[in-house]
Amino acid sequence: LSGVVGEYVGGKWWGGHYGWRWPHGYQTIIEPCLNAGLNALLMTGDESHLALARQMIDLNFSLGQEIDGAWQVPHKHFDAGWTDFRPVNPRYAIQLWAVSRAEEDRDRIDRIPRSFDWSEETVPRRPFATKHFNANTIPWYEFISGRNPGYPERMLDANHELIDQQLRRLRSFEGDPANWHTVSHIDGYTDTVSMQTDGYAVHAWQEFCPVYFESLVQLMWGAPMHVMHGGLQHAAVRYFDAGARRPGLPAGIAALVDQVTANGVSLQLVNTGINAETVVIQSGSFREHRFDRVALIGESGEELASTDVGAEWIEIALDPHAIARLQCDIRRFANDPSYETPWSSRADWSPVITGRAAD
Repeated sequence: LSGVVGEYVGGKWWGGHYGWRWPHGYQTIIEPCLNAGLNALLMTGDESHLALARQMIDLNFSLGQEIDGAWQVPHKHFDAGWTDFRPVNPRYAIQLWAVSRAEEDRDRIDRIPRSFDWSEETVPRRPFATKHFNANTIPWYEFISGRNPGYPERMLDANHELIDQQLRRLRSFEGDPANWHTVSHIDGYTDTVSMQTDGYAVHAWQEFCPVYFESLVQLMWGAPMHVMHGGLQHAAVRYFDAGARRPGLPAGIAALVDQVTANGVSLQLVNTGINAETVVIQSGSFREHRFDRVALIGESGEELASTDVGAEWIEIALDPHAIARLQCDIRRFANDPSYETPWSSRADWSPVITGRAAD
């Protein structure tokens, strides 16, 4: 390759597979730009790596038109120009803001006309949104912005309904791989692609899988689900069981992140059990952030107590039936990202790859 864009497709920058022409257009372009930028920001703490994704989102929005009462943007480009206009989806701008927390990225979300109810969850009302399962980013954004207070309860109900649906499919005639050569459309939905054409059976396991955790990531970790095609799972916070020294919450402990800001996160912990438990909270998916200060907040919003932290982990002890409302001030991207835990230091790990001596 000489570096000239489109040199093997007649100079057409919009040509090629998984480009602007085929099959998904904008989605296929913006997702790798977004993932690359967010992953680079994680590794370096340098927000300039988001420039390409921001440029793509802005340019796509600027190409939009008012169609049928909604601002629609092009998703494909053919020889005749931009086409495949659809209502602009705020999901990519939300994914960008959820990691950057930059005001300019929130502005990219808020400029989008609300041509539908952003507070309404879409799964399981949309029967086949399970392939990538990034379906409720928009109503989560409304919740985390203080405009959708009933979202956690509704998502709990929706998740129960979704799991029931998927278990029913899994246990059905159509869910048995031995029958897939006879199955046309799953669950009687004739608008789905046939499992016997277009390689659709490759994705069949996703359509029958009963394990989905989008709302757990959103509500417990304070972040949207990762973007497919190379995205890492970012989070405001993660949890560890101090007693068992393992990832996750101790038995009987519930957690809810109800607000994230440019330099903070607000969360609640509830001990529903009869035993005292200790939770370790980590700042960021990969302990890339640092807790500067943590305050215990009362029912009326008053500050009951506070402590300076200056570390990536804090430890919270909860008596039986206790509730802790925490406001955490965070220094973002203060640490190099790592899979280290409070009890597993990188210095103690065996190398993943051991090189051979030159001789």
